[in-house]
Amino acid sequence: MSAIEQIDVSVDQGILTIKGESKDEKVEEKENYYHREISCGSFSRSVQLPGDIRNEEIKASMKDGILQVEIPETEAKKPEPLKIEVQ
Repeated sequence: MSAIEQIDVSVDQGILTIKGESKDEKVEEKENYYHREISCGSFSRSVQLPGDIRNEEIKASMKDGILQVEIPETEAKKPEPLKIEVQ
């Protein structure tokens, strides 16, 4: 099973980017041999965010290998009633 060694979450110009590196190590020992395999990799995902969010309040947390990113929305602007003049 691979383990995430490092993870970075950032927002730049309305784009949420998640980058990470993982490392996996397998060891097999038998009577006549010893086999060790190490693999490393990286990943990156970017998502365009809607314009009505509060960037400064974005939070990220990692628990049991699950990344949770909370992106709060701004309060929706209620449309003001518009009086139309009848001619």
